[in-house]
Amino acid sequence: MKVLSDLVTYINNLPPTKRLILIIIVIVIIVFLIDFVTKSMKSNYRNVTNHSIENMDDGETDNSNTVSTESNENNNTLAPSISAPNMLPFREVMMNTDILNISLFYADWCGHCKKFMTETWGELKEKYGSSNDVQLNQIDCTNVKSAIETPAGKNVEGFPTLILNYKDKNGKYVEEEYNGPRSFQVIASVIDKFTE
Repeated sequence: MKVLSDLVTYINNLPPTKRLILIIIVIVIIVFLIDFVTKSMKSNYRNVTNHSIENMDDGETDNSNTVSTESNENNNTLAPSISAPNMLPFREVMMNTDILNISLFYADWCGHCKKFMTETWGELKEKYGSSNDVQLNQIDCTNVKSAIETPAGKNVEGFPTLILNYKDKNGKYVEEEYNGPRSFQVIASVIDKFTE
């Protein structure tokens, strides 16, 4: 306590310009520490995938990532496989490129994810879980330790993140992040537009 009291007395006895310089230095150090902590938290994720679906060839594999393509026996289309063997529990998602894929990237420690999954995602699974036009995918990022990317290589910046993968009118495979309201009614109306 005495050291802190002596430090405050010393700072109060400094000329105003030196006191201002000291305050600026302390602020810069605090900003640097906040930036460092924020960046280190963002780097606590491991790549889920690092490939563009459009650039995949049949049978392409990469040992540094866990993305592969396999022929879908039912419709002979390429279906990218997103797997994360180091995640607990192990998850693997096979995406069917002929239908709308909605992928939920989430983490158990995220309060928004917990609310979204128990409310909206649960209702979406009830309505579309057995649909032949929609595939709902869950990617658990709870234990991921570095950057997380979508199948097309876009960074997942936060949780929960909904990614839509589908073929447009020209047959080109498109990936976009859903940024609208997270209510069941709104998301269901977006899905229904794709499946009409």
